[in-house]
Amino acid sequence: EASINFPLEDIRPDTSLIQISKNESSKKVNAIVKEAFKAYNDGYILSAKSLYQDVLKDRPDNRDAHLGLAAIAISEGDRVTAYDNYVYLLGLDPTDALALNGLIVLSNNADPVSDESAIKTLIRREGDLPYLYFSLGNLYAKQKRWAEAQQAFFDAYRLDTSNPDYVVNLAISLDRIGQYDNALDFYKTALDLSKNTKASFDFRAVNNRINTLANIIN
Repeated sequence: EASINFPLEDIRPDTSLIQISKNESSKKVNAIVKEAFKAYNDGYILSAKSLYQDVLKDRPDNRDAHLGLAAIAISEGDRVTAYDNYVYLLGLDPTDALALNGLIVLSNNADPVSDESAIKTLIRREGDLPYLYFSLGNLYAKQKRWAEAQQAFFDAYRLDTSNPDYVVNLAISLDRIGQYDNALDFYKTALDLSKNTKASFDFRAVNNRINTLANIIN
């Protein structure tokens, strides 16, 4: 069996970790945040970073800008900057679920038992949030607990069917447990979704795995 070269061990950039608050008082600030979010989704990372930094010059406590800069830092492998932004947000609100989840992801599962417990506690407290299940699925995947990873990734997908990273991780977990037909369908779905939404997976690797599975199934 050929395996897909997809780094589940890496921290995956996830646009769900960026939000646009509905109650932002300044229309100008909100417009800049929306512009930054669009730039990030369109792959203009430097522009997005600059715009978020501009927001913080006037509004140093702006949650959206800190979340955006943290997500960009994660995508660039800059764990220190991501950590600083999440910790700053927790200083403003110690119950901030996105910031807490970000820190759990950044821990790189040094203590998987504690991380699993922390994520499940967030799910019980915050309810069904797709990015929490995504983090839980990645934690299971790193431990090669593929059946549990598959369920967690499915829950993330169930709650957000538009995120290609959720879908490709679901496909990988199905692939790992031998559900090749379903895996093939979800690999294809992930590629389709990536046409309209920023994705962080290796497109060539996914296409290669699609071809391999097609040959296995047929």
